[in-house]
Amino acid sequence: MIRLLFLISMFSSFHHLKAHPTSMGTITGEHIALQTINHSFAGSIKNRIVMGRKLPGQFVSELKVLDHDHESITLFKSNESNTFEGILSVQSPHSSSSIHIEFVKLVKEESKYILRIDDNLVEVHVTADDFTDGHFINPEYKMEYEGEIYRFKLDGQACYGYSLHLITMIMGASIV
Repeated sequence: MIRLLFLISMFSSFHHLKAHPTSMGTITGEHIALQTINHSFAGSIKNRIVMGRKLPGQFVSELKVLDHDHESITLFKSNESNTFEGILSVQSPHSSSSIHIEFVKLVKEESKYILRIDDNLVEVHVTADDFTDGHFINPEYKMEYEGEIYRFKLDGQACYGYSLHLITMIMGASIV
């Protein structure tokens, strides 16, 4: 119950939804080329077609990955113990892989998200041009996982909640 209250209070900045841009922005990084608008994105990550979005009126992320014409759909959402998580599985004719991503906590004063990816605790650091009205302006997200650096930059703005959605979906799709 405490986790649920924490998530609700942490992401209560959704009253700023009207502040999200209504024109296209970009999300870029190594092997990442996405277009974004509001709480949705589409494009490619690691030569796969991807489409991610926050479901309207819910704190749920949906990620679709198309790899060699095989579609995988993952939902990131709160489980029965109110932990925001998902298991990202990608299937193709040649291989399949999956990872479990779980939100552990947000350290607002350090602009840092802590996740558990499989059995590893991972810190995702956010740097931005500014932080205005509850939103990171032109944020860059960076983490190290199994000795590799993963990062992407949003040309636009994202609140704490949308940042978590972006992190789980984009970092997850970059790893698998």
